[in-house]
Amino acid sequence: MKLKYRIIKRVCIALLAILSIWAGVFYFVIIGEVYDEIDDNLKEYSESIISRFNSGEDLPNRNNGTNNSYHVELISDSYIDIDQSSLFLEDMVYIEAKGETEPARIFKTIFRSDSGKTYRLIVYTPSIEHEDLLESILLSVVSLFFLLLIVIIVINIWVYKSSMSPMYKILQWLKEYQLGGASGRLDNETDISEFQKLNDAINTNIERIEKNYITQKEFIANASHELQTPLAICKIRLDALLDSPLGEKQLGEIVKTQQTIDYMTRLNKTLLLLSKIENNQFVEKEMVDFSSMLESLISDFKEIYQSQHIDVQVESNAMLSVNMNHTLAKTLAINILKNAFVHNVNNGSVNVKIDSHSLTIENSGSKELDPSSIFERFYQGAKKENSTGLGLAIVHSICSENNFDVRYKFVEDKHQFSVIFE
Repeated sequence: MKLKYRIIKRVCIALLAILSIWAGVFYFVIIGEVYDEIDDNLKEYSESIISRFNSGEDLPNRNNGTNNSYHVELISDSYIDIDQSSLFLEDMVYIEAKGETEPARIFKTIFRSDSGKTYRLIVYTPSIEHEDLLESILLSVVSLFFLLLIVIIVINIWVYKSSMSPMYKILQWLKEYQLGGASGRLDNETDISEFQKLNDAINTNIERIEKNYITQKEFIANASHELQTPLAICKIRLDALLDSPLGEKQLGEIVKTQQTIDYMTRLNKTLLLLSKIENNQFVEKEMVDFSSMLESLISDFKEIYQSQHIDVQVESNAMLSVNMNHTLAKTLAINILKNAFVHNVNNGSVNVKIDSHSLTIENSGSKELDPSSIFERFYQGAKKENSTGLGLAIVHSICSENNFDVRYKFVEDKHQFSVIFE
């Protein structure tokens, strides 16, 4: 979930809770204020009736066109309850002025006339409809909630976009950044201190990473160069010894030593290539015709491994063209094909299937390899002479750098490798 949507979601929850509490408090405050006003009016009205009753004046007409009504009754002294001599309550009463039964606020009080008799005065007036008031408040709160929500969302999006623009620039820069490329420093000046600190931290760490990368690249190049020179000298000396008269045993040892040196040379070149791939040093891309490249390479491999009598079948369902570095494309094709021929059996088979977005190569095998380790460096299911064990690691590294998907499975006594160029 995006940050702005998460913020809006939490604001909505908080706003709903706050407005719900506010609505409840507002409802009880309004009810209290209304009742206070009604109670004051009922007290004044009752005092006016008692005063007129004691003075012998005519009492107001019960149906006087107002909402106030009263009732005076003579009671015995034995019914007087001092604690409830004055009492406010609510009940449903018949309002003569309106001719209907409504909720009313009632005030009961007891008084003595000048003659010493005890009377109960009941004064009542129509009260508010609680359900109507609650419905009105609820409608107002809901309307206010959605109005505030819309305003908050609009303001939040505007503030978020204006405030978070440096963050989007940082993310875009990191997305396009390439180690050892021409990305340069992050230029993202802002007056927001947190983002400025983040910019400084990114630039500081990028500079450190670039320096380490350059140091590592120089070390690998220098190490490769330094290894190549003594290896080449050793090979030249061994070649010179082979041309001189030596015994059969000495010649055999020299040949073995020469084979070891050849292996070390290939291993050194392969490790250097793998390091360059992982350091993204092959940045130039073009449309590569994989179909033509595979056709040429398959022909070469058939000649090289003709002594094994391997049957090669090619099924081309569509042209396979991929946008990638040409050197890496050829390296990928060579290593995955070489793996199928080197790790095959005499009188085995190699099946190549080409589609518009995928390449699948099958070769004969006796048992399944470990799918979790097959693309690791120096992993070999069965050790093959002169094999460095880095071919599939190179394939996997090229695919990772280009966001391709490489898969392995063992089907019907055949190793199957598939590369999905999507």
